[in-house]
Amino acid sequence: MKFRCPYCKHSYEGEPKAICPNCGRTMAIPGRFKKVTIRERKKAKDKIWREAEKKRREFLFPEVGFRRRPITIFLIIVALAITGAMLCGRVSHISKSPASVVSKDAVAQKDLFVISIALELFRNDCDRYPAIDEGLEALVVNPGIRGWAYNYLTLVKPDPWGSAYCYYVTNNIIKLFSSGPDKIAGTDDDIWPEPLDERDLRSWIYQSEQYAEKVRRHKIIVE
Repeated sequence: MKFRCPYCKHSYEGEPKAICPNCGRTMAIPGRFKKVTIRERKKAKDKIWREAEKKRREFLFPEVGFRRRPITIFLIIVALAITGAMLCGRVSHISKSPASVVSKDAVAQKDLFVISIALELFRNDCDRYPAIDEGLEALVVNPGIRGWAYNYLTLVKPDPWGSAYCYYVTNNIIKLFSSGPDKIAGTDDDIWPEPLDERDLRSWIYQSEQYAEKVRRHKIIVE
C-alpha cells in the first residue's frame, strides 16, 4: 500500500510513518493503521464510559441554583404523585356535590315512573296488582297468573343507591317508592313516583293490548 505526504505529495510504500522521508514534516497517521495495544484500547473504552456516565448524571441530576442539592427524578415523581392525589381528592369531593345527588334522584324518579306504568298494564291484564309475595318480579316472569300477557319489564334493577325499590299492596292499593340515600324506608328522603296522567295511561293500555294480541297470535302460530 502506498502513502502520500499531504505537503510535498511524495509517495512511499511500506509501513505508515509519522515523519515524511522526503520533506521531514510531521504527518497524521490514519487511525486504522495505528498499532494500538490492549492497554491503550482499554484506556480509550474507560474514557468513553466516563464521559457517558458524566452526561447521564447531568441529565438525571440537574443542578438548580448555586450550592443547592440536586433535584432527582425521584423527587419530581413524588411531587407529581402528591399533586395527583390532591386532584383526585378534589374530584371525589365534586362527585359528592348536590348536582350528583340530584341526578340520582332523577334516575330513581324515572325508574319509578316506568315501574308504575308496568304495574298498571299488569293490573289491566290480570285484574289485580302483583301480590307482596310475588313482588315486582311478577312484571318480568309470569308467576302463573291467568291473563299475564308478556314481560312488562325486562328486569327490575335496584335504585341508584343499591337498594331494592319498595313495593306494598293492600286492598289493591299499591305503594311504590325508593328508600333514598339513607336506604331506610319511611324517612324524609324517600322518593315517590310522579302520578300518572289518565290520558297517557289509557294510551299505554291500548298499545299494550295491541302488543299482547300480537304476542298471543305468535304463540298460536309457533304452537
